[in-house]
Amino acid sequence: MKRIGIDLDKTMFTFSSLLYGVLNALQFIRSDKKVKFNEIDIDKTKSVNPIIKKLHKAFNPAYYKPFPLAIETINELHDAGYEIYFISNRPNISPIVRATCAWLKNNNVHCDKLILGCNNKSEFALQNGIDVMIDDLKVNCKKSEEKGVKSILFRGKLKNNGESVRLSKKRPKFTVLSSWRNIGQYINGLFDMTGDKIVDGEINDFAEEMEELVS
Repeated sequence: MKRIGIDLDKTMFTFSSLLYGVLNALQFIRSDKKVKFNEIDIDKTKSVNPIIKKLHKAFNPAYYKPFPLAIETINELHDAGYEIYFISNRPNISPIVRATCAWLKNNNVHCDKLILGCNNKSEFALQNGIDVMIDDLKVNCKKSEEKGVKSILFRGKLKNNGESVRLSKKRPKFTVLSSWRNIGQYINGLFDMTGDKIVDGEINDFAEEMEELVS
């Protein structure tokens, strides 16, 4: 069974906050070289306190806007047999954990594991058998590729005003996609009917086919 690792902020949905940046820095300030993360049990997480919601919109799931076809594509991949891991460095504090779980449950997003407070996504992906990592940060994709994990750099916008696909010219190569529809097609194209990966020499040919598809 193939495993897909997916970032949350600016990859799954558009919401971001300066507060997150501050909390992220604080939670990793004493972090050593070991991979740190917390696996969240979505079904056992309590709902967001109404008072907390009013204190700051960062804790209100209603502010998270999914990218077009993100939920549909992820659920289709899950239904097709892929394991879905959401891997984020979102601050691992109760209000944010609860808000994240509430959003996933309320939007009926299918996933197998939710990982928050991850300080090294590429190493986590390597240690946990992630086959494809999807992230909005170039550095995370580059590090994942260096560890042998196929990566997709997501460059999407809330409004679909065109789609594109290309391969990074600098090594290590990783794919850049601008829509979740293309991500689903690309991931399915990476594996043949037996579940084996397409050999590296065929990836460029597939990218060219995708360019013709979306042009």
